[in-house]
Amino acid sequence: MSGALRLAGALLAAAAPLAAQTGGAIAGRVKDALTGEPIRAALVSVDGGRQGAATDSGGAYRVREVRSGWHRVQVNAIGYRPLTHDSVLVRTGETVTLDVDLHPHAVAVDSILVEAKPDVILDPLAPQDLQRITGEE
Repeated sequence: MSGALRLAGALLAAAAPLAAQTGGAIAGRVKDALTGEPIRAALVSVDGGRQGAATDSGGAYRVREVRSGWHRVQVNAIGYRPLTHDSVLVRTGETVTLDVDLHPHAVAVDSILVEAKPDVILDPLAPQDLQRITGEE
């Protein structure tokens, strides 16, 4: 009987870490498709933003504790076309490597109007007591 209890205890102890792991991770790098340079502050979101991460200065990211199964991963960065991977399989205890190359994309704006008023220029040759500055200036 005690041998059976020891065996059952050993099996339960071995199964506990497996039960604690309910998912895996998604990690990789985001780079500019034309230059190969890393893209900083790109947003990597899983399943419409339920989970996600931002890239660091080297373009690296890691999304932890992603539940096991199929996921949709979207990558966005300012000045680049968004990219979506619809079928990313995550398994318990594993890290999926998903490296992404984003293509630059210019953002069109209607117009920009810049207005400026000239600075008041004081005459450097005039004596100090003759220069006048009004309240409007």
